[in-house]
Parts: sequence; structure tokens; C-alpha cells
Amino acid sequence: FPSSFFLMIPHPPRSTLSSSSAASDVYKRQDKTGDTPLSEMVKQYLKEKYNKPGNVFIGVTHRLDRPVSGLVVFAKTSKALPRLNEMFRNGEVKKTYWAIVKECPKETEGELVHYLVRNEKQNKSYAYDKEVKNSKKAVLHYKLIGHSQNYYLLEVDLKTGRHHQIRCQLAKMGCPIKGLSLIHISEPTRRTPISYAVFCLKKKK
Repeated sequence: FPSSFFLMIPHPPRSTLSSSSAASDVYKRQDKTGDTPLSEMVKQYLKEKYNKPGNVFIGVTHRLDRPVSGLVVFAKTSKALPRLNEMFRNGEVKKTYWAIVKECPKETEGELVHYLVRNEKQNKSYAYDKEVKNSKKAVLHYKLIGHSQNYYLLEVDLKTGRHHQIRCQLAKMGCPIKGLSLIHISEPTRRTPISYAVFCLKKKK
């Protein structure tokens, strides 16, 4: 979805958003695989489509985990970038996630509250029922919206934004996401996307 100020495109699973680790208000991360970042692909697309000379500006406004597919919003101008960042911070952009899980939750709808501890060396997060040392409170709301013979589709609304929060909390309640084991909840398989993220813009009141 293009406009004069932003570009909304699908995020393929296993792709990274940006190769830059520098971040002011923008969330960026360093990628060690050597894969071409999605942001660079978008720059090349705009350069060719509009015959732009020189460098093309693209601002990364948010992040998605590598194995997650969904929609990504890029700022097309330096003036649009801080405005989009502000919209994300103020909740004017609503993010809804879909996750395919292996087990049916006991309740078809509910709120999960856990305390997550991140292990940066392992790149994993661990969920606890009570507050522990170095933990951060994590809250999400889930709803069962569909199922097949073997899997169940949950719609997830994040109330907080913690490291690997969705996969960690769903696994803690006994519903690991497809492509993740119950124990190694931060290690998806290479072939399986683990969830799908959908974005919609909310109007200011």
C-alpha cells in the first residue's frame, strides 16, 4: 500500500528489516546472516520505479521477528518518520497478531499475565507466573478464531511489548506456536513461519 509519506508491504518470513544497528527512535537490529535486508530491497524498488538518482530514504518504523510474516510500514520521507514513530508510541497504530498453535487453549478467550526474563546470550525469554529478579511484566489478550483438524488459530492483542512475548506466553499456557517446541520456545524451525501480524491504522478522536 503506497502513499506519498509511507509504504506498507508484506514482510516475508525469515527476512530482516534493516542491516543497521544504529537506532534513535527507530527499532533496528544487526543481522548476522548476510541476507539482504528488506529495507534495502525497498530502497532499490523505489529507486528503479521512480528513476530516483542518488540515495533513497527509507525509515524503519517498527520491527517483526525474523520468522514472522505480516505487514511492515516504512517511512518514505525524513519528515514522515518521526510522525509515524509517534503514532506507534501513542497507540494510533493498532497491531493485531495471528498465531497458529498446536494445542487448543482451555479458554477460548482470555488475558495472559506473566513475568518474562530475557537471556541475551541464549536469545531466549522465560515466562514466570510471579515476579522474579530482572523480570518484566507481560500482558496479552488472546481469542480463538478458527481451527483445523490439527491446529488452532489465535488472534493476539499485545498490551506490552516484550522480547519474544507472544511465543513465550502462549507456550507457557501450553499452546506452543506451530514451528516451535514447548521447551525451546525461542527457536523456530527454518521452514515454518510462526505467526502472522496484521496492522490497521486507528483514526485519532
